[in-house]
Amino acid sequence: MNNKQIEKVFKIQLINLFDDLLIVFKQDTFLLELKTQAIKKINEENFFIEIKEYFNKDIEKYILEKNDKIVLEKNYSFVPTTKKEIIKFKLSKYWNIMSNTNKDKVWDYLNIFLQLYKNME
Repeated sequence: MNNKQIEKVFKIQLINLFDDLLIVFKQDTFLLELKTQAIKKINEENFFIEIKEYFNKDIEKYILEKNDKIVLEKNYSFVPTTKKEIIKFKLSKYWNIMSNTNKDKVWDYLNIFLQLYKNME
């Protein structure tokens, strides 16, 4: 798969994550706004350049281990909106009320994002 194809899959999966969260959290207005901002951002030319700043070895380790620290303690943001500002997609707001099945689904998405990112050249 070339970079353009990987980027397309990444974008689709990011929208799918928001759609799944919106089903679970009954069209939560905060999530709807994040989805709207994310759609704008992922269509910007420099999105994948900016996102490289957010994936590092700590994030990779937490995702692979399904370590709640990434969600609860560090409040990592997964979607940059500008170089100075990022969407504060703090899963901790939702994490404690999610079922284990829903948490596993989020982990699946985060792992997909990580694997796609690692396959970009």
